[in-house]
Amino acid sequence: NNPEPVQLELSKYTEGWEGAREAVEVLTGKRHTAFDNWTIPAKTAEVFELM
Repeated sequence: NNPEPVQLELSKYTEGWEGAREAVEVLTGKRHTAFDNWTIPAKTAEVFELM
């Protein structure tokens, strides 16, 4: 009774990522900074590791 567990995990991860990025944007008042440049490749690496 656990359909598509990888997709569900990815959904949770994406929601957490968006929330964290929004929090950083609020705290720093900046969007699309070096934070994005560093974390997007890191996120991609984690997604591939999950697969």
